[in-house]
Amino acid sequence: GEVVAFAVDGLPYVVDVENSRGGDAVRFSVSRLDDARSIADPATHLTVVKQGRYVGFASQMLGGKMLQARQRTAGGRLCFYNPNFGVNEQWETNDEPEEPDWSSCEMRLKNRRLPSCILRVEVMRVPRSMRDPGDGFHNPATTPRG
Repeated sequence: GEVVAFAVDGLPYVVDVENSRGGDAVRFSVSRLDDARSIADPATHLTVVKQGRYVGFASQMLGGKMLQARQRTAGGRLCFYNPNFGVNEQWETNDEPEEPDWSSCEMRLKNRRLPSCILRVEVMRVPRSMRDPGDGFHNPATTPRG
């Protein structure tokens, strides 16, 4: 699948293991300006999964756990919990870009389980050169070794 990153006001969303409350759920939240994160950081990368009209977002950094919305909790509204692609992890949008070579676009993503949860984010396509060589998207024959 395609690899993308979400951002709001130029700040990317990141997998936030440090501020998660333990258990299996890992927060996904907007990075702080002083963190200076970019979409080159694997903590921002989401692999797009499609099923019919629904789309999902998996974190390869977390072993393929899927992004889901939760009722507002102290731990945050967005998290990665498990690798299942059920109604909690399904999102719908009417904002998919029509151009095949798009690099970023504004999208509204509505969660299937919690339709009141609508993300308004800039979705940026992560160039192959910025992807983790272990994410399955690099060709070992052409990827330079350091």
